[in-house]
Amino acid sequence: MKHSVPAQTENDLIDFYRNAIRTRSYSNQEGDIAVFILKEMEKLGYDECYIDRVWQRCRQSRQR
Repeated sequence: MKHSVPAQTENDLIDFYRNAIRTRSYSNQEGDIAVFILKEMEKLGYDECYIDRVWQRCRQSRQR
């Protein structure tokens, strides 16, 4: 089953993926991509966003 999304949402997703690909994220150097994802999550309204102490994961809970 194919899902459709509004054109603006699709463009936003494409921009996000393009910028993520351009963001340095070599092994043991994931800080830049973690911060990039964290900022995007904050824009989307996640109420708790943080990066663990080794910069490898973003954890969140979505607002209801």
